Amino acid sequence: METSGVRRDLLICLTLFITTMALYWQVTTYDYINFDDPEYVANNVVVKQGISKETIAWAFKTTKTANWHPLTWISYLLDVHFFGSTPGFHHLINLLLHATNAVLLFIVFRRMTAGVWSSAIVAALFAIHPLHVESVVWISERKDVLSTLFWILVMWCYTGYAIHKDIKRYLAALVFFSLGLMAKPMLVTLPCILLLLDYWPLDRLRLFREKTDRNKISLASMFPLIREKIPFFVITMASSIVTFIVQKSEGAVKSLDLMPLNLRLANAVDSYISYLKNMIWPYPLAVFYPYPAYYPWWQTIGSLLLLIAMFYLAFRNMKRHPYLLVGWLWYVGSLVPVIGIVQVGSQAMADRYTYVPAIGIFVIFVWGIHELLQHWHIHKAGIVTATLLLFAALIPATWVQTTHWKDSMTLFRHAIAVTTDNYLAHSNLAGTYAQNRQFDKAIEHYFEALRVKPDYAMAHNNLGLALVHKGHYADAIEHYAEALRLNPDYPEAHNNFGIALAQQGSLKQALKHYRKAIQLRPHYAEAHYNLATVLIKEGRMDEAISHYSEAVNSDPYFETAIILLALALSQQGQIDEAVLTLENGLKRLPTSAGLNNHLGMLHHVSGNLDTAVIFYRKAISLQSDHSEALDNLAAALVHQKAYEEALIISKKLVNLHPDRSETYYNVACVYARQRQIEESIEWLRKAIERGYSNWEMIKTDQDLENIRHTKDYQALIRNR
Repeated sequence: METSGVRRDLLICLTLFITTMALYWQVTTYDYINFDDPEYVANNVVVKQGISKETIAWAFKTTKTANWHPLTWISYLLDVHFFGSTPGFHHLINLLLHATNAVLLFIVFRRMTAGVWSSAIVAALFAIHPLHVESVVWISERKDVLSTLFWILVMWCYTGYAIHKDIKRYLAALVFFSLGLMAKPMLVTLPCILLLLDYWPLDRLRLFREKTDRNKISLASMFPLIREKIPFFVITMASSIVTFIVQKSEGAVKSLDLMPLNLRLANAVDSYISYLKNMIWPYPLAVFYPYPAYYPWWQTIGSLLLLIAMFYLAFRNMKRHPYLLVGWLWYVGSLVPVIGIVQVGSQAMADRYTYVPAIGIFVIFVWGIHELLQHWHIHKAGIVTATLLLFAALIPATWVQTTHWKDSMTLFRHAIAVTTDNYLAHSNLAGTYAQNRQFDKAIEHYFEALRVKPDYAMAHNNLGLALVHKGHYADAIEHYAEALRLNPDYPEAHNNFGIALAQQGSLKQALKHYRKAIQLRPHYAEAHYNLATVLIKEGRMDEAISHYSEAVNSDPYFETAIILLALALSQQGQIDEAVLTLENGLKRLPTSAGLNNHLGMLHHVSGNLDTAVIFYRKAISLQSDHSEALDNLAAALVHQKAYEEALIISKKLVNLHPDRSETYYNVACVYARQRQIEESIEWLRKAIERGYSNWEMIKTDQDLENIRHTKDYQALIRNR
């Protein structure tokens, strides 16, 4: 390539990257969305630990979110390791991946087709189309932008292999393919896409090139190309099996009873056309499109006829316009895993599903327009003007669509505004209000979700949670019961039902629901934890310890369960086991102030005062306002006769909790030990004024021995 050509291509790459970053830069100030983001990052205790051997092992073992995508988990772990849990940085990484994908897409198509400007426009459409906002802006869709990076890298390596017959590039393509599947199983259709690329633009599948008859299809030329894809297909099959098993086991795959096959087929046909419409006219777009109760027969027939016509045109013109067949089959084929025949989730369609499939339509559009303009002899200036006008329309649309993702409130209000009867948007908006402790508004939107979809078990369950926060336990129990009537195998509803019953004192019934939740989901950490807590109230300590242990085994990062397991063990006299439990917990949660504090407490009661102080200090260094650790450290320092530091810490506690009478009393005790009589009396008076009423302690506490002979002390006792 000439130097001028290299400079031109570099300028195109730079323009693509900068334009994409500028267009989406606003997302770096955006918040998490309360739709999958809590499970992926915001509230994910493991991800918040950052990268380590333990968390990497977890990434490969977990089936959380009903997916097996360890590479996506590792990318989040790396984000947290380097940038913490601030959402802006997670958004930035998504954006960098998207901008990189756009640049690589240009490079790959430029290499395959030699069409510089056509490849550039395809990449630009990919970069700026509003339909791709969801994949870029939604932190939970890291799997989309990350897996597509590997998709394009596979194409790049495969193109090099096809041109140079370099086995190293073929093996690199296999490696990138495997990595892509570990980011998102959407890549299962990629081997078929590679066969399409063999036909056009790589021109390896010579269907019309037999010497005897140029119009006769040479199927023999297909066999070597199919044979070289066998390793790809084997990996695809393995990934598909793993994905189906994981999603089925987690309950993400809908049964035919809940969603009949005829409705799924009608939705699939309609979705293919709807996605095309959204590519041409990307408005309105929403985070969730409700699944309709039915499709009018005429709509389904019309969509099907349109699809058939497209197939006919593509195959009819495959010789003269090969890009038409390749682009169309790319679009249709790459959508197959998410078109809803095997229904995962309750959405009818989703913008994110077009992230890769749209490339096929962009290819048809760009190469088709290019041929038309050549045929019509349109002047280059006219072509440039038309292209700029297209981008001028798409860029503002993408900018506006991006603003809808600013936060959960904005996103779901927008979805409600542009769709009809969007029960999930109402439910998630309710969840946002609940997070902000605006429970009245949350309850209002949960009821709206149930008006649209009365059999929405999740809304009944979440409404129950909101009602519990309002203290309406009886109403909450009714909705938990309804959730379980609709879905008897709903472990979260059983667990929440148990919590409400336990709070009302119905411990036997609570135990029954906790046990059912565990039966449905044996590794349900929260249910084990709640069951153990009730068992302790019933005095069944050994059984409680067993379930606390199960909670920790099910979720090794469950901090509260680790602490209560250690406390239960210590109460049983198993101090060494309790210490080991906390030490193991700290290996996984080294930044836990609570674990450090409780480990200090165990050493404290065991008489290891110096060791206890070390752990108390560590807890406070991790959380400077950890009241219990401050209290414990002050007490330990008093025993060590480090009175001045004990006073400093106790007065810090006073500033943190100015109405807490016990802290004033503790300061009085420290001053009394130092024989600072006036200060001790003054702080004791403040403690009493703030409600300290343990007069037996005041009369007998050895710490106050030095002030009992004073008139002021005796006056306090008389005037109580």
